[in-house]
Amino acid sequence: DANGNVLASMALSGLGLVPAVVSGPPTALATHPATWGDVWETAISSKGDLVLGDFQDGALYEFPAGGGPLITLAATGTWGGGGWTNMGVAIDPWNNLWIGDNWNANVIRIPYDSVNHTWNLSGPNTITYTWQIMGVNPNYFQAGAIAFSSVVTNGTTTMVVTAENIPALYEYTVDSKGNFSNGATVVSALKSRARSLAIDTTGNIYLFEDG
Repeated sequence: DANGNVLASMALSGLGLVPAVVSGPPTALATHPATWGDVWETAISSKGDLVLGDFQDGALYEFPAGGGPLITLAATGTWGGGGWTNMGVAIDPWNNLWIGDNWNANVIRIPYDSVNHTWNLSGPNTITYTWQIMGVNPNYFQAGAIAFSSVVTNGTTTMVVTAENIPALYEYTVDSKGNFSNGATVVSALKSRARSLAIDTTGNIYLFEDG
């Protein structure tokens, strides 16, 4: 949240206990950078790895499944001119990490390292998609929030991406290797930029308009 607190929901399966929500500064949950900013975007892999996007400072962090030290996936100030400030963060059904690289107008896909349970942004299989090749909007747009359906049909799923400078909402079909198809405009003119983007199992899209 705006004060740098991490919210964690915990449930004990099969014990009939109501899930407990724990709120507090990151120091109460794990070691964190002294320059922690605003955590607006989070994503969790199917293995339980938690990724946090530092909205204010443009940094990216991982809390590994099962505990262990925090992993800095992208340090504050890595990108000139703001870099991933206002970033979108999402994980697809195959545990690949996706970033809406807002200020650079790109969408980035980082494959999941199933051995080390992390993502290597400088790895050879990381893909950067520029706005020119996204296949829907011919105009320049800054990618923001991203969401994936958890439903996989014939090896593909639905991805939704918001444009923050327009603002608009686009939908794509994507496979486990990051190939795009069937790009379409869902909403051509939102009232303001979209955050907290999500898709349910029947394909309905939910979002919060910021502003």
